[in-house]
Amino acid sequence: MMRASTVPQAWPAGPALLSPRAARVIARRLVERLRQPDVTIPLAIAFGVRVVVMLAASVLLRFVIGGRHSPFASINLIGAWNRKDAIWYLAIAQSGYDYSPVDYSRANFFPLYPMLVAFVGRVAQAVGLPEPYTLAGMAISWVTFAAACVALYQIALLKFDRRVATGAILLLSVFPFSFYYGAPYTESIYLVCVAIAFLAVERRNWWLAAAVAGIASASRPPGLMLGACVGLAYLIDYARARRWLRWDMLSLALIPTGALAYMAYCWARWGDPLAYVKTSKAGWHSGLQLTAPRLAWQLVTTADTWHIVIHPHVWILPSYLLITLHLEYSALTLLCLATTPFVWRKMGPVYAVFLLLSVAAPLLNFPTLNSLGRYLSVLFPAFFILAWALRDHPRYLYVLAGLSLIALCGYASYFIAGFGLS
Repeated sequence: MMRASTVPQAWPAGPALLSPRAARVIARRLVERLRQPDVTIPLAIAFGVRVVVMLAASVLLRFVIGGRHSPFASINLIGAWNRKDAIWYLAIAQSGYDYSPVDYSRANFFPLYPMLVAFVGRVAQAVGLPEPYTLAGMAISWVTFAAACVALYQIALLKFDRRVATGAILLLSVFPFSFYYGAPYTESIYLVCVAIAFLAVERRNWWLAAAVAGIASASRPPGLMLGACVGLAYLIDYARARRWLRWDMLSLALIPTGALAYMAYCWARWGDPLAYVKTSKAGWHSGLQLTAPRLAWQLVTTADTWHIVIHPHVWILPSYLLITLHLEYSALTLLCLATTPFVWRKMGPVYAVFLLLSVAAPLLNFPTLNSLGRYLSVLFPAFFILAWALRDHPRYLYVLAGLSLIALCGYASYFIAGFGLS
């Protein structure tokens, strides 16, 4: 009898996993999962709002802001979103990094997002798609924002109920400055890291939470704040468990890995692990300061502010846009801070700390209020509390969402026109 015939039987798992039948089973389970309300509702809201905003902003820019004979009349639907910081990210994706310790340079921008754009952009370019890198950046933002909405929906179901969860995702999606979730910016990829990390914390999966926090730290500097929140959540759980020896404590070492990897890259290439800090201070004048609160107070006391209050029809005029934005930033910041006690009570201290850190970082670090809108857009606990407060008043929630959507479309059109939004 030939014994060699028994050799192929030693590897039965490989062909079985790759068989057409197994593939059909996996595809069927995936479709069944996607059909569940916990997934379909946030996905429908996320993609639906992004499509509406993209089309509405283009129409507004062509026929309202610019007019039929303006330079915006022939706007490129995709290329128009390559504005402000998106230009830097796409330049890194196509040409790599440069560094200057005394001026603007690409080293100011963390590597995770441009690395993904570089990979997807090359694929899009290879198949002949127009504006391949801008399209890649937008596709990554759309997909990661949708994934973030699904994860946040799961968190809301754990803390509240389906009605609040749906309202929270709706308010998050139509926030007036949520157009960054469809642009080549890092907001979407950061938000999905935040959502997955907090969902992992809720499920006490510390390795996943710490690993995602480490990934977030490679996307933008506030990623380190997410790591601090994961660390705080672990300490609270550790104190409650009262077990001195826990192997999952080693997971905390993953939290700063993304930022440390970028510092190591800067050290190896330019001999300076703090290249980001130096170019940021030189070109963007960032660093610990208290100018933003002072500017907000000065804004409230200026004559132009009172002119806008008395004549609301000038709010949307380009000449008053910056003042209107700063007023809205200030009001929204105060509103988010006002939700903090309710976030602590309904969701827990870690969520409240995340909210406070996310508000404090741009206020203490930037010399102006210009970027505050996009930093407020990731404060998901505030949207949860607002949806919870309106849970018994759906009419008010839908009116608020409708007004927010109108503002969102307007601000998105200003963004792609290049007016004062960053």
